[in-house]
Amino acid sequence: MKKINYLFFLLVFIFIRSGRSENFINGFLQSVHFRDTEDQGILENLEIDEASGIIASEEHPDSLWVINDSNDLNRIFLIDKTGGGRNEFFLKGIKNRDWESLAFWKNPQKENFIYIGDIGDNDGKFTEYYIHRFKEPKSNSIEFYTGIIKDIESIRFELPDKSRDMESMFVDQVSGDIYLISKREDKKHLYKISNDAFEKNELIEAQFVMRLKFSKPSSDLEILKKLYYLTAADISRNNDEIIIRNYLDVYYWKKNRFESIADALHRDPLIIPSAQEAQGEAIAFSSKGNGYYSISEQVNPTSPVHVYFTKKRME
Repeated sequence: MKKINYLFFLLVFIFIRSGRSENFINGFLQSVHFRDTEDQGILENLEIDEASGIIASEEHPDSLWVINDSNDLNRIFLIDKTGGGRNEFFLKGIKNRDWESLAFWKNPQKENFIYIGDIGDNDGKFTEYYIHRFKEPKSNSIEFYTGIIKDIESIRFELPDKSRDMESMFVDQVSGDIYLISKREDKKHLYKISNDAFEKNELIEAQFVMRLKFSKPSSDLEILKKLYYLTAADISRNNDEIIIRNYLDVYYWKKNRFESIADALHRDPLIIPSAQEAQGEAIAFSSKGNGYYSISEQVNPTSPVHVYFTKKRME
């Protein structure tokens, strides 16, 4: 009888705790506000001509790492928060087939890692994809215009449900597990790759987690459906906020420490202020978590690329 009572009260406690957690999140979201998006400046480095990924630097305050889309050289750029700067680093031994996303992780040893997702597949024709990571170069590594990154780890993986185009990737800041989201489906697919995959020198299969219910097109017209393609994602450094963008909106979730990434993304998001960018395909929280940066792919003499920042305020 005591055992039954114990289990009963345990289940009641979990039920109440769960309800309180959800109420806490709902209450918190009511107090989260983002200011209007601000233009930080025009991108100075014209070599960044098809920006597909961005992430805030930890080693270089108020700076951002940026990559180009497919067919660029195997390089990553460092700019400041206003779009200035021409530093670039070449990654030895890998190529840019279709780089689409950057991510960040600080491991338990407090080492900062940058991830590059070679995960784009416009025609759904690739049988395998790649994720590369390396330690973020420190401040004394950018005295010169060009640097070289040599120590790179890679994952070679396939999907469990055929080839898919992907542009959104982020890393669970606690576990180091990698999350990927498909781009084009009406109900996008969420995948997971364990952090220990970097230890395996073989082709691995990503884990299908679930279909997502947000960013669903409201029309069957192909030109309108494209507006709902998911193009970028990030998670805050404290692991409790997630942002994901399409060509129209930026979606926001507050995650408490008792729920998983999947549990958080199962809930309805908050749509937050954002810039209307031409082919916006990159987004990243600031390293301090006080807002997020965004940048678009398009660059031409009449419409240069701008860096935008949307600041968060609490009430």
